[in-house]
Amino acid sequence: MNRAHTANALNSVPHPPAATAGGLKFNCVTLKRQAVLIFGCQAILVMGGVIVMLLLQQDYNRAVVRVAAARTAQVADANYLAGMTVAEAGLQEYLVTGDAATLLSYRDGVAMAATSGSVLSNIKGDARWEAHRDQMFVR
Repeated sequence: MNRAHTANALNSVPHPPAATAGGLKFNCVTLKRQAVLIFGCQAILVMGGVIVMLLLQQDYNRAVVRVAAARTAQVADANYLAGMTVAEAGLQEYLVTGDAATLLSYRDGVAMAATSGSVLSNIKGDARWEAHRDQMFVR
């Protein structure tokens, strides 16, 4: 009975942690919890980084679209101004010379300005640009 009592006593005593190669002792359950916690935190950080990257990519794409629209508006505005300049020069030449043939450049300039004006009126921009555009093309 003494032996049985001793065997039961040995079974009820917690087992010491397993030794590692470096001589340090770790509890396996604690080590697993720490590994799961570290892995979970890393997964959360990676997902957060991916979300931030996607949000920044959306902002970049919106900025590219705005730049393209601004460039289109700039080109259309330059063509509009060029057309108005040609029309003005043709009209001035007609007034000076009285030659009806000089009105061809006036008509070309008006057509060029009208084409550029329709492009400008179709460009979608921010609220300030749309208000400015509406003021330019009041009918």
